[in-house]
Amino acid sequence: MSLTVDIKRIGAYKKLRDKSTVIGALPNLLNEDPRRFGWLEENNRMDLKKGCEQFQDEGYGDLFHSFFDCILKTSREGIPLKQVIGSDFVSNRRNLRLFAQSVLSGSSFVIRALRKKNVIFLCDIRSENEGPDEDPGHGYKFEQLMSLNDYGEPHGADEAVSNAECFKAVLRATFKMDSEEIKVLYAAEIDARDKDGKFVEIETSRHNLKQWIKLRGLTVYLQSFLGGVSYIVRGQTTGNKIVVKVDKTVTKDIPNMGVSWEPQVCFDRLFEILREIKIRLDKDDTAIVIKCTKGQIVYETEDPEDCKFVDPDFLNQFARETSSHCIAHSYWSSLSSPRYPHSLLLHLYFIERQSSKHGIIHWGTGNRFQFVNRNMSVVVNLQLLGTYKKRHNRSAEVGGLPCLLNEDPRRFGLLEEEDQMDLKKGWEEFNDEGYGDAFDSLFDYIRKTSQKSTSLKKALGTDFVLTRRNLISFATKSVHKTSFVIRAVRRNGIIFLCDEVAENEGPSVFRIYGHKFKQYMTLNRVGEPYDKDVAVVNSEYCRSVFKTSFVSGNEQIKVMYSAVVNAEDKDGKLVEIKSNNLDLKTWFYKRSLGTYLQSYFGGSSYIVKGTTNKDNVVYKVDKIPTEEMPKMNLSWTPQECFKKVFDILQEIKIRLENDDDAIIIRSVGWDIFYEPENARNCNFVDPDFLRTFH
Repeated sequence: MSLTVDIKRIGAYKKLRDKSTVIGALPNLLNEDPRRFGWLEENNRMDLKKGCEQFQDEGYGDLFHSFFDCILKTSREGIPLKQVIGSDFVSNRRNLRLFAQSVLSGSSFVIRALRKKNVIFLCDIRSENEGPDEDPGHGYKFEQLMSLNDYGEPHGADEAVSNAECFKAVLRATFKMDSEEIKVLYAAEIDARDKDGKFVEIETSRHNLKQWIKLRGLTVYLQSFLGGVSYIVRGQTTGNKIVVKVDKTVTKDIPNMGVSWEPQVCFDRLFEILREIKIRLDKDDTAIVIKCTKGQIVYETEDPEDCKFVDPDFLNQFARETSSHCIAHSYWSSLSSPRYPHSLLLHLYFIERQSSKHGIIHWGTGNRFQFVNRNMSVVVNLQLLGTYKKRHNRSAEVGGLPCLLNEDPRRFGLLEEEDQMDLKKGWEEFNDEGYGDAFDSLFDYIRKTSQKSTSLKKALGTDFVLTRRNLISFATKSVHKTSFVIRAVRRNGIIFLCDEVAENEGPSVFRIYGHKFKQYMTLNRVGEPYDKDVAVVNSEYCRSVFKTSFVSGNEQIKVMYSAVVNAEDKDGKLVEIKSNNLDLKTWFYKRSLGTYLQSYFGGSSYIVKGTTNKDNVVYKVDKIPTEEMPKMNLSWTPQECFKKVFDILQEIKIRLENDDDAIIIRSVGWDIFYEPENARNCNFVDPDFLRTFH
């Protein structure tokens, strides 16, 4: 019986100083300057003492705080914890490494295990009692020098070192032996990513490569393997903490470098320990201590009350488990990707706060400022330009129409048992193929429908090209605290916007049951209902193209975008289709704003909403007219949302006066920041598309 290990990267976040998170943030880029590698010339050597004079360890004590914050921010409400995370264990990377290393005779550790809400939490005593370290910060200095700052530039040799904030990847490890499978969800700190998006571990050692592999090979290998790290960048230092040599070691090559251990033996031990813990903790509110002394494992009963590392407030956010056969489902795939700079307060180019009942003062660089009148109403006009079908290769089939809505009356209202829709069917061969189309299909549509012998500005007749999600993000900010990062770059007289979710979007590892509901609620190409067992696919779908104008006083701002269209009814009205487990009243309270904005900016006349039970079976279907939603005694108004969109677009337009100007629009809580950006980092506008026009 051989064990297989599969490590999947689920998401990423930035841990802030207060242990809260910025969801989707990616590690800073590796400094790949060739002068930084190999035997270093004397003038390229790195003094790790510089910038550490005032260093204080601020990175301790996170335990599970940031990880729990990440889970809460990216999970659906009202779902059991086990179903949300899709794992048997929640842990940190260190626990897994310690279990695997316990095959060595010198290993020692103490780890507690506590079962709550059908999930087993693991925490080592070191993490529970962690305090500030006396570390002088030299390792952090090397990480700083081997990475680029938030503006893509090298750090200064004398720049102060801080470890108050860091980047973490969220990973799920699956250990499978024959028919038995154990899954662990955990977060792992990541030092950097290279230009190809590969994760990198950065560390220093006074030993040469051979000695380092002998002394630290297993620890480094497990740390990197379990963190999804492709290779280690190692700095060799002198006794005076000067880096004289830097080399790259590929993670998968370490077991072949003359080591005395085998990965398979280590992972077998890890699996055995996890299995034993799972067997012993077969009920909620039970706990044990796992002790390792010189490689010998002992399991002891523990009082659950002594396990303080799981925050009760975190657990209270999740519904009670009602079935032992739950299907994992959360929203890791919708993570945004802000990069919140350490020096934000020192390099603040813009912050928006309500400072007058009549308006807001926008402060920029130098002495420039602008007063924006907030009493002026905003008129929004949507113009549907056309439709297209987005093909598998992200090309556009101009004129492609959405599927027809299945208007069989048996599909609406409170459904009879035989008419209820099981959303779990048809997923056996599903692969997410719908990701990654930020602008590819829209650009292809524009190429195919525009005159080539004219300027881009004249061809489009708009100020901005963006996504519907950008508009929703801006509009939502008038009502809620938000977190997003959007880049804006001006090319050929047009300002292009793209959020980092779209820039970094990859395939989802979760079943998005809404895809199946949309299939049930539409007709196939020959006008017949889909069979309940038909496979779910999302590689091709219909998009509508809009030109929308926001008019306030004498000023008009025009934006162009495309929006996915779920269906069209027999009268030619566009329809939004959604499903969730919330009753209609709760749905209005929690989801009305986002749904209204999505439907409004997508030109949808109404929403078809399916309500599911705990087994993801739709038992009730409602129709909600889009225009009626703001009349339902809600806590927001469309006008305040449209004003916010206008104000933000106006500010972007003012700041990007010339071609090849770029900024980052960063939302944190109630605040919004505008920061300079290098236009070369804005890779979401295809140069070949721009060259199509004069």
